Amino acid sequence: ILLADPPAQTDYRTICDGVYLSTSPVLLRHVLSATPAPRARVLAGYAGWGPGQLDQEIQDNAWLALPAPVELVFDAGHATKWRRALATLHIDPVNLSGTAGHA
Repeated sequence: ILLADPPAQTDYRTICDGVYLSTSPVLLRHVLSATPAPRARVLAGYAGWGPGQLDQEIQDNAWLALPAPVELVFDAGHATKWRRALATLHIDPVNLSGTAGHA
């Protein structure tokens, strides 16, 4: 669960100012039942890497990491979120290549 404002006395980790991460089932129940709903994103899935794989992918420039504006993280415009995130770096996704390299 990504949260903008976690309730007091819950388990969470600060990702950056205004964004907090939790795996607490109690917090999940709170987010799903709260009225009005808190600014939160419930994410489910799995990502895994073998030993050293992520470090190698970062060295290969396979990842594009950037500070995300909190408003972008929690706004409802999911269909355009990726494009808007790239726009914060002045990148048009049309110009991206599937081939990585080093400048």
